[in-house]
Amino acid sequence: MQGKSFTEELRRFYLAAWKRCKRIGADDIWREAMGAARGAGGLAEDYARHILSSADPLKVDVDRRGAYKGRRRIWSEGLRTAPVEGASELVLDVVGVLDVPSGRGVWLYAYSPSYRRFLVLRAKPSNPQGFAARFRFRRAAVRAEKGSLCFAAPLNKVYRFGRGTKLSFRLLGGVEELPCVSPEELSLIMRGLVPPNLLVEAPAPKADGNLAPDLGVIVPLKGASVEQVSGDRAVIKAGGAALALNSSYAPPEWGGGCLVALLLMGRAGGLKGYFLGGLNCECAEGAIEYYVPSQLYVKMRGEKVAELLGGLPEGILEYYERPVRGKIFIESRVLPKAGILQRAYRRYAGEVFKVPNPELIKYREIEAWLRYADVARALG
Repeated sequence: MQGKSFTEELRRFYLAAWKRCKRIGADDIWREAMGAARGAGGLAEDYARHILSSADPLKVDVDRRGAYKGRRRIWSEGLRTAPVEGASELVLDVVGVLDVPSGRGVWLYAYSPSYRRFLVLRAKPSNPQGFAARFRFRRAAVRAEKGSLCFAAPLNKVYRFGRGTKLSFRLLGGVEELPCVSPEELSLIMRGLVPPNLLVEAPAPKADGNLAPDLGVIVPLKGASVEQVSGDRAVIKAGGAALALNSSYAPPEWGGGCLVALLLMGRAGGLKGYFLGGLNCECAEGAIEYYVPSQLYVKMRGEKVAELLGGLPEGILEYYERPVRGKIFIESRVLPKAGILQRAYRRYAGEVFKVPNPELIKYREIEAWLRYADVARALG
């Protein structure tokens, strides 16, 4: 289906927001993120308000002093007040260690059980391979022995602050649980459904062989299997999906019922991202939130709905059929479904119906949003 791409709008938003929030204080995160969203256009502003208005803090300050205990609140545009939290350390379930595009250090990918989201932070170990082998698929606490850390929670990004920031990592045990993705959810994610708490900055290969920052999503997969491994490539199968992934950052041996992948959002053809390995852990129930536009459905009169129906994809028509299913009395072997629905809506031209927003039908991701909305409604 051709049309506008929310994934591209999202990529523009995150790449700009990560850069703009790098050297700012907590009071500015809302302003800079919203500025990045307005520059990205389309639905990015609706999305940014969604993630910035969640119950999680806008910022978590991590330093040796524990500058303040608990939470304080700041005023933010459109939000009135937003929580900011102080902590002496971050507890993380580490799932992978990858090269940084700049070449300075490594990117550590981890799940925060306290904030129920994945994140990325830059570390500078003297022995990156030994560091990865020690902490991968383990629970660890990270502290700032010199300088401080800023965890911009809505953006899933941890920043280092202060000249010569020095971090220490302490093992706490194994990974207990992760927010697992089912094959059905993976199918919707591949079609554009976005889980905000799984999105991270990712290193994407360019044509010249170098790496560049891009938008990725970490997916711990249940019900998946490694069907093929050759050199530094693995093929992961989950339901009907077969994902070709770079496996050079995975441990030499892996096992367990949960396979972890870092997928590059919207990547067409070739490698879809990185295979990070497998482990045994529990799946956290209800830990993944998905975004759908706030105005996915709107109310319209029948005559206006009838004008929209020509040329819509078959997968979209079913969502326009539901409001008038009990009102269709004319069966036709000649008219296509769109024509039958147009007759029904014209018959009830003055009646108001709740239908998919015609502005959102222009997006390639519309079917994924509608199908997920069905699932969410069924679950109550």
